[in-house]
Amino acid sequence: MSGESVDNSLKAIRAAVRRQLGVDELPPVDVDPASLPRFSPHLPDELDDESRAELAERARALEPWLQGPFHLGGNLVIGGAWRNDQRWRSMEDIVPELSGKRVLDVGSNAGYDPFMFHLRGAAYVLGCEPFQFIEQAHFLESIYRTGVDFRQIAWQQLDPAEHERFDYVHCHGVLYHEPHPLALPQKLRSMIAEDGELLFGSMMLANPEVSEYAR
Repeated sequence: MSGESVDNSLKAIRAAVRRQLGVDELPPVDVDPASLPRFSPHLPDELDDESRAELAERARALEPWLQGPFHLGGNLVIGGAWRNDQRWRSMEDIVPELSGKRVLDVGSNAGYDPFMFHLRGAAYVLGCEPFQFIEQAHFLESIYRTGVDFRQIAWQQLDPAEHERFDYVHCHGVLYHEPHPLALPQKLRSMIAEDGELLFGSMMLANPEVSEYAR
């Protein structure tokens, strides 16, 4: 996909982020690169000025970055509004060791969770993202070269006959977007192998006074 077509596809997403966060571009994240997961052994310890500028420009063209932070080598880090690194600190004891397992991630966005599953030893990871955030995942995969299989498909398109079943299925941040929420877990259940596991996450409404907004 050309840079122009990617930018056009991201316009609606940028407008939605602007409405929610009040900014067009998120400020740089203040984080030590050494504290972040190293998603690839191929990352250079140092980046020359030209390489750093090129990577930074490619990342800017894919704004907004909601997931992150992602270390791209040297001292270059892509920030993110959601601080997935902090979320994963709370998941360390929840996500099992995945050596040799087939893993499905639904709603992958820029791919943080699929890359983490790969770090935990998964033999195959399928990351599904229906929106143009998939371009961020493809950009990162071109750098990390993990072998994660990112596809621009929605959960409704998942089919065990085509994609087979998975030992571990993860879905986070998708349910509250769905007008028919029961259909999503039913679909995910069909994708789980015998003795497989499902890790499912969703935001909850803590205030009963706004419960009319819950589907």
